[in-house]
Parts: sequence; C-alpha cells; structure tokens
Amino acid sequence: MVTQNLEYGGGVVDGLRERKKLATRRAISDAATELFMTKGFDNTSVAEIAEVVGVSPQTVLNYFPAKTDLFFDENDWYAGPPQAVRDGCPRTSPATAVRDWYLADLQRRHGEGHLDGLAAYVQTIADSATLRRRRLDDLAVLTVALRTALDDTSADGSTWDRQLSAAILTSAIMVAESETARLARTRAGADLLAAAQVAAASIFERIANTWSPYPD
Repeated sequence: MVTQNLEYGGGVVDGLRERKKLATRRAISDAATELFMTKGFDNTSVAEIAEVVGVSPQTVLNYFPAKTDLFFDENDWYAGPPQAVRDGCPRTSPATAVRDWYLADLQRRHGEGHLDGLAAYVQTIADSATLRRRRLDDLAVLTVALRTALDDTSADGSTWDRQLSAAILTSAIMVAESETARLARTRAGADLLAAAQVAAASIFERIANTWSPYPD
C-alpha cells in the first residue's frame, strides 16, 4: 500500500514538474517572439529574453539550444505535410492532402490568434540574414521529408519525378504562406482567414492534377 502511494505521489510530482517545464518553455517562447517582433531578431539577445522571463541565459539555452530555435518554435509544422501525404495515400493525391493540411493549419492558427501576426513574422525573417538561412535549411529538410513520403507511398514515376513533386509541394506551401502574409497587412480575424483559405485553395488546385503520383 505504501509503495502504491509513493508511486502515485511520484506521478503527481512528475506531472507537476512537466507542467512547470512546459510553462517555462512557453514563457520563454512568448517573450522571445514579442522582442523579436518589436526590436528585430538580430537586435535581441538571449540575455534580454532571459531577463524578461526571470531566468538565466543558460536556462533559455537549455530549452532552445540555438537562438533561431526561439523564433522557429513549431517543429510540428514541418512534420505536417509529409504526414498528410502518408495519411491520404492512396485515396487522396499528395497536392490535395497537403492542401487540406494547410487549410486546417490556417484554421488552427486563426483559433490561436497567431494568423493576424503573420505579416510581421514574415517581415522579421526578411530583415534577418540569419533567419533567412535557417528558413532555407528548414525548407530543404521539409522537401526531403516530402520526397521520402512520396517514395514510401508510390511506386509509380521516376526518382526525379518524386523529387520534383516534393519541391513543388514545398513551393506551394511557401507561396500560400506569402500570400497569407500579404493579406494580413490589410485584413484580420475571420476576414483574413476566409481570404487566405480561398487563396490557398487556388494555389493547390493549380498543381493538384498536373503531376500527382496517384490520382484522387
């Protein structure tokens, strides 16, 4: 009986500790985002972020080993398109699967209150050579992941065809992001979401049936 209580107590402690870690990580990420948007990425130091949160610079680096990790804090976002391709196979073409993922992600970001800030987010990237290089690296990784997903879900087409398809999908995602950011300069809220969804649907429709490794 004592052992059971200790195990239960340990589970509670572990749960509280994990929630505290998540709360600290979120506080660091939120403070970094606000400073980056206000001062610019290159003009903001890890020490400044730590001071705002009330932790040490080393604590910040424990959660985010690289300064760019503080800005690009959505690794799951890059995992979404390849998973959508796998989940859609064989009923849905890759372009349609990624389109559906992107439309759902627009809805998610709108619900979280992040979509309205996309224009400032994209501009912050444009203003920093460091962020531009990191974004290019992340997009290269995304293209490789999409290529792997296409290899895993289709035996048709040549090797270069699936490589080209992966690159086209990555480009379509970024064109949709660019258009959403442009719309965010003059629209907000539900109006922005609706316009961004229409634009994204048109972008993916343009490529949906031109190269698909397997039909809808």
